[in-house]
Amino acid sequence: MEIVQYRLDKDFKPYDLTTWYDSTEPGDMAVIKLPNCACKVQLIRDSRDHVCWWPEGGRSMTISVENAIARLSMFQLRPMS
Repeated sequence: MEIVQYRLDKDFKPYDLTTWYDSTEPGDMAVIKLPNCACKVQLIRDSRDHVCWWPEGGRSMTISVENAIARLSMFQLRPMS
């Protein structure tokens, strides 16, 4: 099992999840530090285009890669206007 750590918006963008998923094996994990908050989310690669989404201090759930991308997008830094 491989575990890699990323920081959302610093070295990882939501759509990078597709590349990560395609280059890993079931059971591999990505730990993503979310911007502007102290928590992290763990993503564990599952099969058939699904990941286990496990926020720090929360409950895990199996969701589609597309759903995980949408969730990560909600945490992205918004440009200041």
